[in-house]
Amino acid sequence: TGNTYNDNQHASVGAFASFQISEYSSLKLSAGYVYYSFDPGGSLPNGDTLGAVYGDLTYSQRISALVSHSIALGRSLQPGLFSDLTDVIYVRHQASWNLIRKFSLTTSLSYAYVKESVPSPELSRVYGFGIVIGRTLTAHLNGSLGYQFYYRDSNLAGGTYPQNLVTLNLVYAF
Repeated sequence: TGNTYNDNQHASVGAFASFQISEYSSLKLSAGYVYYSFDPGGSLPNGDTLGAVYGDLTYSQRISALVSHSIALGRSLQPGLFSDLTDVIYVRHQASWNLIRKFSLTTSLSYAYVKESVPSPELSRVYGFGIVIGRTLTAHLNGSLGYQFYYRDSNLAGGTYPQNLVTLNLVYAF
């Protein structure tokens, strides 16, 4: 039926490499190929196959003892929550600012172009930014408070919306 998603089998193969460009910068590369074979029935009555390249290129740099950042470009393919397959092309930037003693501050910007397959093929763009402030509370306990905002712009009715996310994390290390 049209509301049922297909079972699938997939295989992937890939490689990764990491390069130290200088004392303060590095480059990481991962790339591979994935093949999906969807069973007949459900939203794909005759089944379907898809083979595609995926990868990620991340550049990281320590600008000073107080500031570091990274930028990532990539593509991922994975089974979707509300589709048979989700194809994401993204760019992400993250910066760490250690400007206030005993506190960490992380900011992020992101953009993603998302293509979801059947039952309702959807194209969307997701824009985001975030900020997280953290602090060591005891010898074993760290805490952070974060805010992220995403705006999703979709080609489907009802698929465009903003999203706000507030997080409080407490991490105890034994």
